[in-house]
Amino acid sequence: MRNVLVIGDSYVVPDFFDAETRWFYIGKEPPAYPCEHYKVLSLPALFDVEEYDKKLLDIFLFCNDIISEFGNIDYVIANTEYTILCGAAVRDHYAIAGRKLKDVAAFRNKFLMKSALVRGEGVETSRFIGGKLLADKGLSAVSQVFAATDYPLVVKAASQAGSRHVYVVKNAEELAAKLELLRSLGVDHLVEQFVDAPVIHIDGICRHGELVFVCGSRYIDDCFAWQHEKIAMSSVLIDDPVLQQKIVNFTRNTLRSLGAVDIVFHLEAFLQADNNLVFLEIASRPGGAAIAPCINNIYGVNLLKENFNVDVQAPSVLKSSGFMDRDINRSGGWVVLALQETGFCEIVSVDGDPALCDRVVWKKVTTAGTRFNEEYYEDPAVGMYVVHDANADEVVAAIQEIKKRFSVKVKCLA
Repeated sequence: MRNVLVIGDSYVVPDFFDAETRWFYIGKEPPAYPCEHYKVLSLPALFDVEEYDKKLLDIFLFCNDIISEFGNIDYVIANTEYTILCGAAVRDHYAIAGRKLKDVAAFRNKFLMKSALVRGEGVETSRFIGGKLLADKGLSAVSQVFAATDYPLVVKAASQAGSRHVYVVKNAEELAAKLELLRSLGVDHLVEQFVDAPVIHIDGICRHGELVFVCGSRYIDDCFAWQHEKIAMSSVLIDDPVLQQKIVNFTRNTLRSLGAVDIVFHLEAFLQADNNLVFLEIASRPGGAAIAPCINNIYGVNLLKENFNVDVQAPSVLKSSGFMDRDINRSGGWVVLALQETGFCEIVSVDGDPALCDRVVWKKVTTAGTRFNEEYYEDPAVGMYVVHDANADEVVAAIQEIKKRFSVKVKCLA
């Protein structure tokens, strides 16, 4: 009988295991499937990528109970941004097979990942300062790296996601205020050079140190615009073969510098006017928004299932290698529409929702009666679509049409 621990809302493929399996779960909600034993964690009602890391002692105590009554834990399923680090810590502590802290730490901390790239070769990243030097000396440490003429600069949390706690500052006064804000919140942070260039996202799979699938997309509107302006987030697959090859080479160099072995990754980079790429950040999990459904519908590659395969050390099952398939050029994209209301509210109606067709190949849309933001602002999506068309320009046109037509009516409840 094998024992499998699931942490948080990690993606699980129950059919992977046979009937001789005991399931255990720990997270902020009760499990959606039968478990031998589970524990609900008390977590604050706010967005915090590190919320499970802060409950590591509770997770260890739960593991001790499992081991005492049922024997050793055979697998730990922890494959979301929230749970990857604590899952690796559990595997380290109890000598469980799978990703350890050394495999994932640099993918959760922007200062560590950029530091690793500086030590490596072949990947350009913007100038930055962080870590103990910034924590101890603050503004004076920044002045050792940046001059007054280098503004604007970017201040960002080292281990958060979704462009939360990311600020563009125009002068030293604004910088000092944001540094103090993050310090008061207890948020580890870094300061980096502002790069005035569009952002692309690169998504893929690395197994046994080899890149086995990769594709790249150009943001039409990125996560920063979503977070700070409530603009619909969207992107379109890149169909320029020269740029595709640059993306493949850039990705291989990045993964090699970070010592990647077995990961599904979401990588972001600045695309400069000369088509050269500058590293922005990387995460060892599938991209959010509608990235995973887009890649599944366009390439037939399920990044969520592949991420699960990494946790259980199962081989990848791929129908495509993406940009490394020289004879395949596929066009597609996705759009996610934001709820503008930030208070507790209920959806009254949804308008302009396109039907599934040859162009709109996947969608997930809220329904009347759905309530949002009851305890805190949840940053919710009210409509998500994957679009397929003849080329990138047609995909962009289809996405813009959805953005133009789609809307929701809400009523405030508090």
